[in-house]
This record gives sequence, structure tokens and C-alpha cells, in this order.
Amino acid sequence: MLLTMDSDKSVTADFGALGIPVFALPLPSGSNIYPYFPVEAPVKNPGAGLCKPFAVGDVLGGVLSLQVGLPPFSGAVDLYLGIYAPVINPDVFIVKPNLGFQLLSSGLVPWISSGWGDIDESLYGDIPVSTWPSGAYELYLLVTAAGDLDLDDYYFWMTYFVVP
Repeated sequence: MLLTMDSDKSVTADFGALGIPVFALPLPSGSNIYPYFPVEAPVKNPGAGLCKPFAVGDVLGGVLSLQVGLPPFSGAVDLYLGIYAPVINPDVFIVKPNLGFQLLSSGLVPWISSGWGDIDESLYGDIPVSTWPSGAYELYLLVTAAGDLDLDDYYFWMTYFVVP
């Protein structure tokens, strides 16, 4: 890009000190629930209500590509991922740290424990939609302060995708 200095110009910059991010999502306070329409790629934003962290890829094009993306947090957090697939099982599947599954009725297991850096993960690669039974699927992302087992303060994002 060529910059022509034909008039006064201004520029701004934001810097973080000692590795502290310029912006970070604050730790959750209270119940914060954010449903949103499905997106192909995660939307990171310093405002929790504007984030769309659980993305599905190009489902209409035949490829499910589960991705999770969030900006840094102001402190350590636990992240929980859930997939509700009623055409497969009436319980919610919880994604474990090794990307295996367990049913929610067996307990809540964090996908990431005590994380707080920038999160940008792709889960399971590209999956042909044709391998999934037809129906609606819901995706959940719950974020709490690290170690908050009472789940009093949280961010809860939810979206969905439909397999024709």
C-alpha cells in the first residue's frame, strides 16, 4: 500500500505492556447468555455480547468445520463445550480435553482449564455433513472463572446448525 503525504495524517496505536493484551474480556459476572445465528468462522470481539465463538464452517456447502475462537480474558477461565444432538442422543455431549466425548449426565468436564490467552482452535477437521444424521444440532460454550464450580457467574454462548 502506498501512502501519499499530501496533507496532515494521523495514526493511533494500542500497546500492551509486558505481554498483557490491549483488550481482554472481563471475567464473567452474573448470568450472561448469548444465542446467535450460525457463523462459518468465529467472531472475536472485546464485548462478550458481540462474540460468536463457536463456528460451524460451510454446512450448506457440505462441510462441518467446528471452530472455537475467543479473545483473551482478564483472568483464568474454564471453558466447557457441549453438543446437543437429539437425533443421536437425548443428552448433551460434553467435549473433553482430549476431544473425546462424555454425556453431561456423567458430569461437567472443562475442555480447557485455567486458560486465558487467545483461543483459536479447530476441532476434528473438516467433516462431511453427509456423515451426520439429518436434523438440528445445538452447540454450547460455557465460560466461568477458573475453579468456579458453583457456576454462578458465566458467559454462555449458543448456536446451531442443521443437516438437511
